[in-house]
Amino acid sequence: MADSVLRASNWLTESGIQHRGVDPSLRGGVAAWYEIEEKQYPFLYSEITGYALSALIFLYNIYKDKKYLDRAQLGANWLIQNALHPDGGIKTRFYLVKHYVSPNYCFHYGRIYTFDTAMVGYGLLQLYKIIPKEEYRTAIEKISVFLIQKMRAKDGTFYPYYDSKDKKFKEDLEKWSDQRGTFHAKLALFFIDYYRLTCNPVYKKYAASLLNASQKVQRKDGRFITGKKDGSTHLHPHFYTLEGLLYGAVYLKRNDYLKTAVKGWKWSLTGVSADGSVSSIYMDRSFLHHERSDIVAQILRIGAILCELEPSIIKPHLALLKKIKGHLLLFQYEGDRKQKGGFIYGAATDGLIRDHLNSWSTMFALQALWMYESFVTKRKSLNLENFI
Repeated sequence: MADSVLRASNWLTESGIQHRGVDPSLRGGVAAWYEIEEKQYPFLYSEITGYALSALIFLYNIYKDKKYLDRAQLGANWLIQNALHPDGGIKTRFYLVKHYVSPNYCFHYGRIYTFDTAMVGYGLLQLYKIIPKEEYRTAIEKISVFLIQKMRAKDGTFYPYYDSKDKKFKEDLEKWSDQRGTFHAKLALFFIDYYRLTCNPVYKKYAASLLNASQKVQRKDGRFITGKKDGSTHLHPHFYTLEGLLYGAVYLKRNDYLKTAVKGWKWSLTGVSADGSVSSIYMDRSFLHHERSDIVAQILRIGAILCELEPSIIKPHLALLKKIKGHLLLFQYEGDRKQKGGFIYGAATDGLIRDHLNSWSTMFALQALWMYESFVTKRKSLNLENFI
């Protein structure tokens, strides 16, 4: 287990997934993934660079190796110098391969997402706690103002994206990430940590109102709808909702959030097979068994946290949780030396490479494996600092 976490962390710093060239428009940005056969990185991704800040500080706190701080600062510099829009939001993707370019996500004229912006803000907060540079604090404040003044609705929820050309917030129901939804509960991580930093109760209020709104729309069976048009549930944003609720349960001391998260996690287990494989989408009253390693890591990470918070409730599910952990390890790449340790995005249960090496899947996986070892195997005290 420890070896798997270390190999994943080495992939994050040594594989080239984080750009380390001299071009200031690229240096420090983290690519979404690496395509093994084409040997290319399609685009640098701001949201994922934000995750990388949290992941690198998490790894620094484990290994006490300064290289993680250095890489986190590289990422922060890229975000502040290149991705931070004058309006305070975070631009989405900087494309490196021409045929991948999409107008909706392009740095120069694309959408600015609420979720991406908050994840970058949270990552900057993790770095600021250790290296309190004024430029980090200024960027965090800009992000806060953008989220609160431009993207927050009167009911405590948030609009999904801001059109940088029209300077208006908008919504599109064709994709879960383009619509208002409970996955925005994960924004609570940013507001809670900003509250912890500033002691300003207004940020605590924003987090609580957002989580309260998410609670109200949970279905009786425990799931959260992520697709308004068809009533479907994509497990990836479903788990984002639970992650926000768990963070609120711990740092806002709200047992009701914990109960909601437990209910949502137990529902997700109905989509887990006996071998530990995890379905990714619930649609038309059934699970679709297409797998993604980020989702496998998310269900394992939440289960490990709940094992510490609600051991009696999780105890009947420990055998299945162990199978999920074993299944997650099947996604770790064992190919060429430079790329060894990253996690494959798509299904790999037959040992064949079917997809790219994914940066956020790798980050989620290394934290999930560490949490399983810490909270389930060794029964160490809960620690949610630097949540990815």
